[in-house]
Amino acid sequence: MNQRDRDNLNFLLQATPESLAAWYAQASEDDLEYADELLDRYSQELDQDLFEVLIDDDTTFVSSSTSVH
Repeated sequence: MNQRDRDNLNFLLQATPESLAAWYAQASEDDLEYADELLDRYSQELDQDLFEVLIDDDTTFVSSSTSVH
């Protein structure tokens, strides 16, 4: 995701209900598809981040429990 995408995503995530409604009222079909794509990509990033944390935690747990004698 480039900086423009990040800025647009930040708008979508931080917009007030009123500003989001105003944006939606003037948005084209392409704008809505782009917003959906940004949110989907962000969701995938969050899933990947969570997966990495879970793997790290699991590895730490396994490493520490296998080192106990």
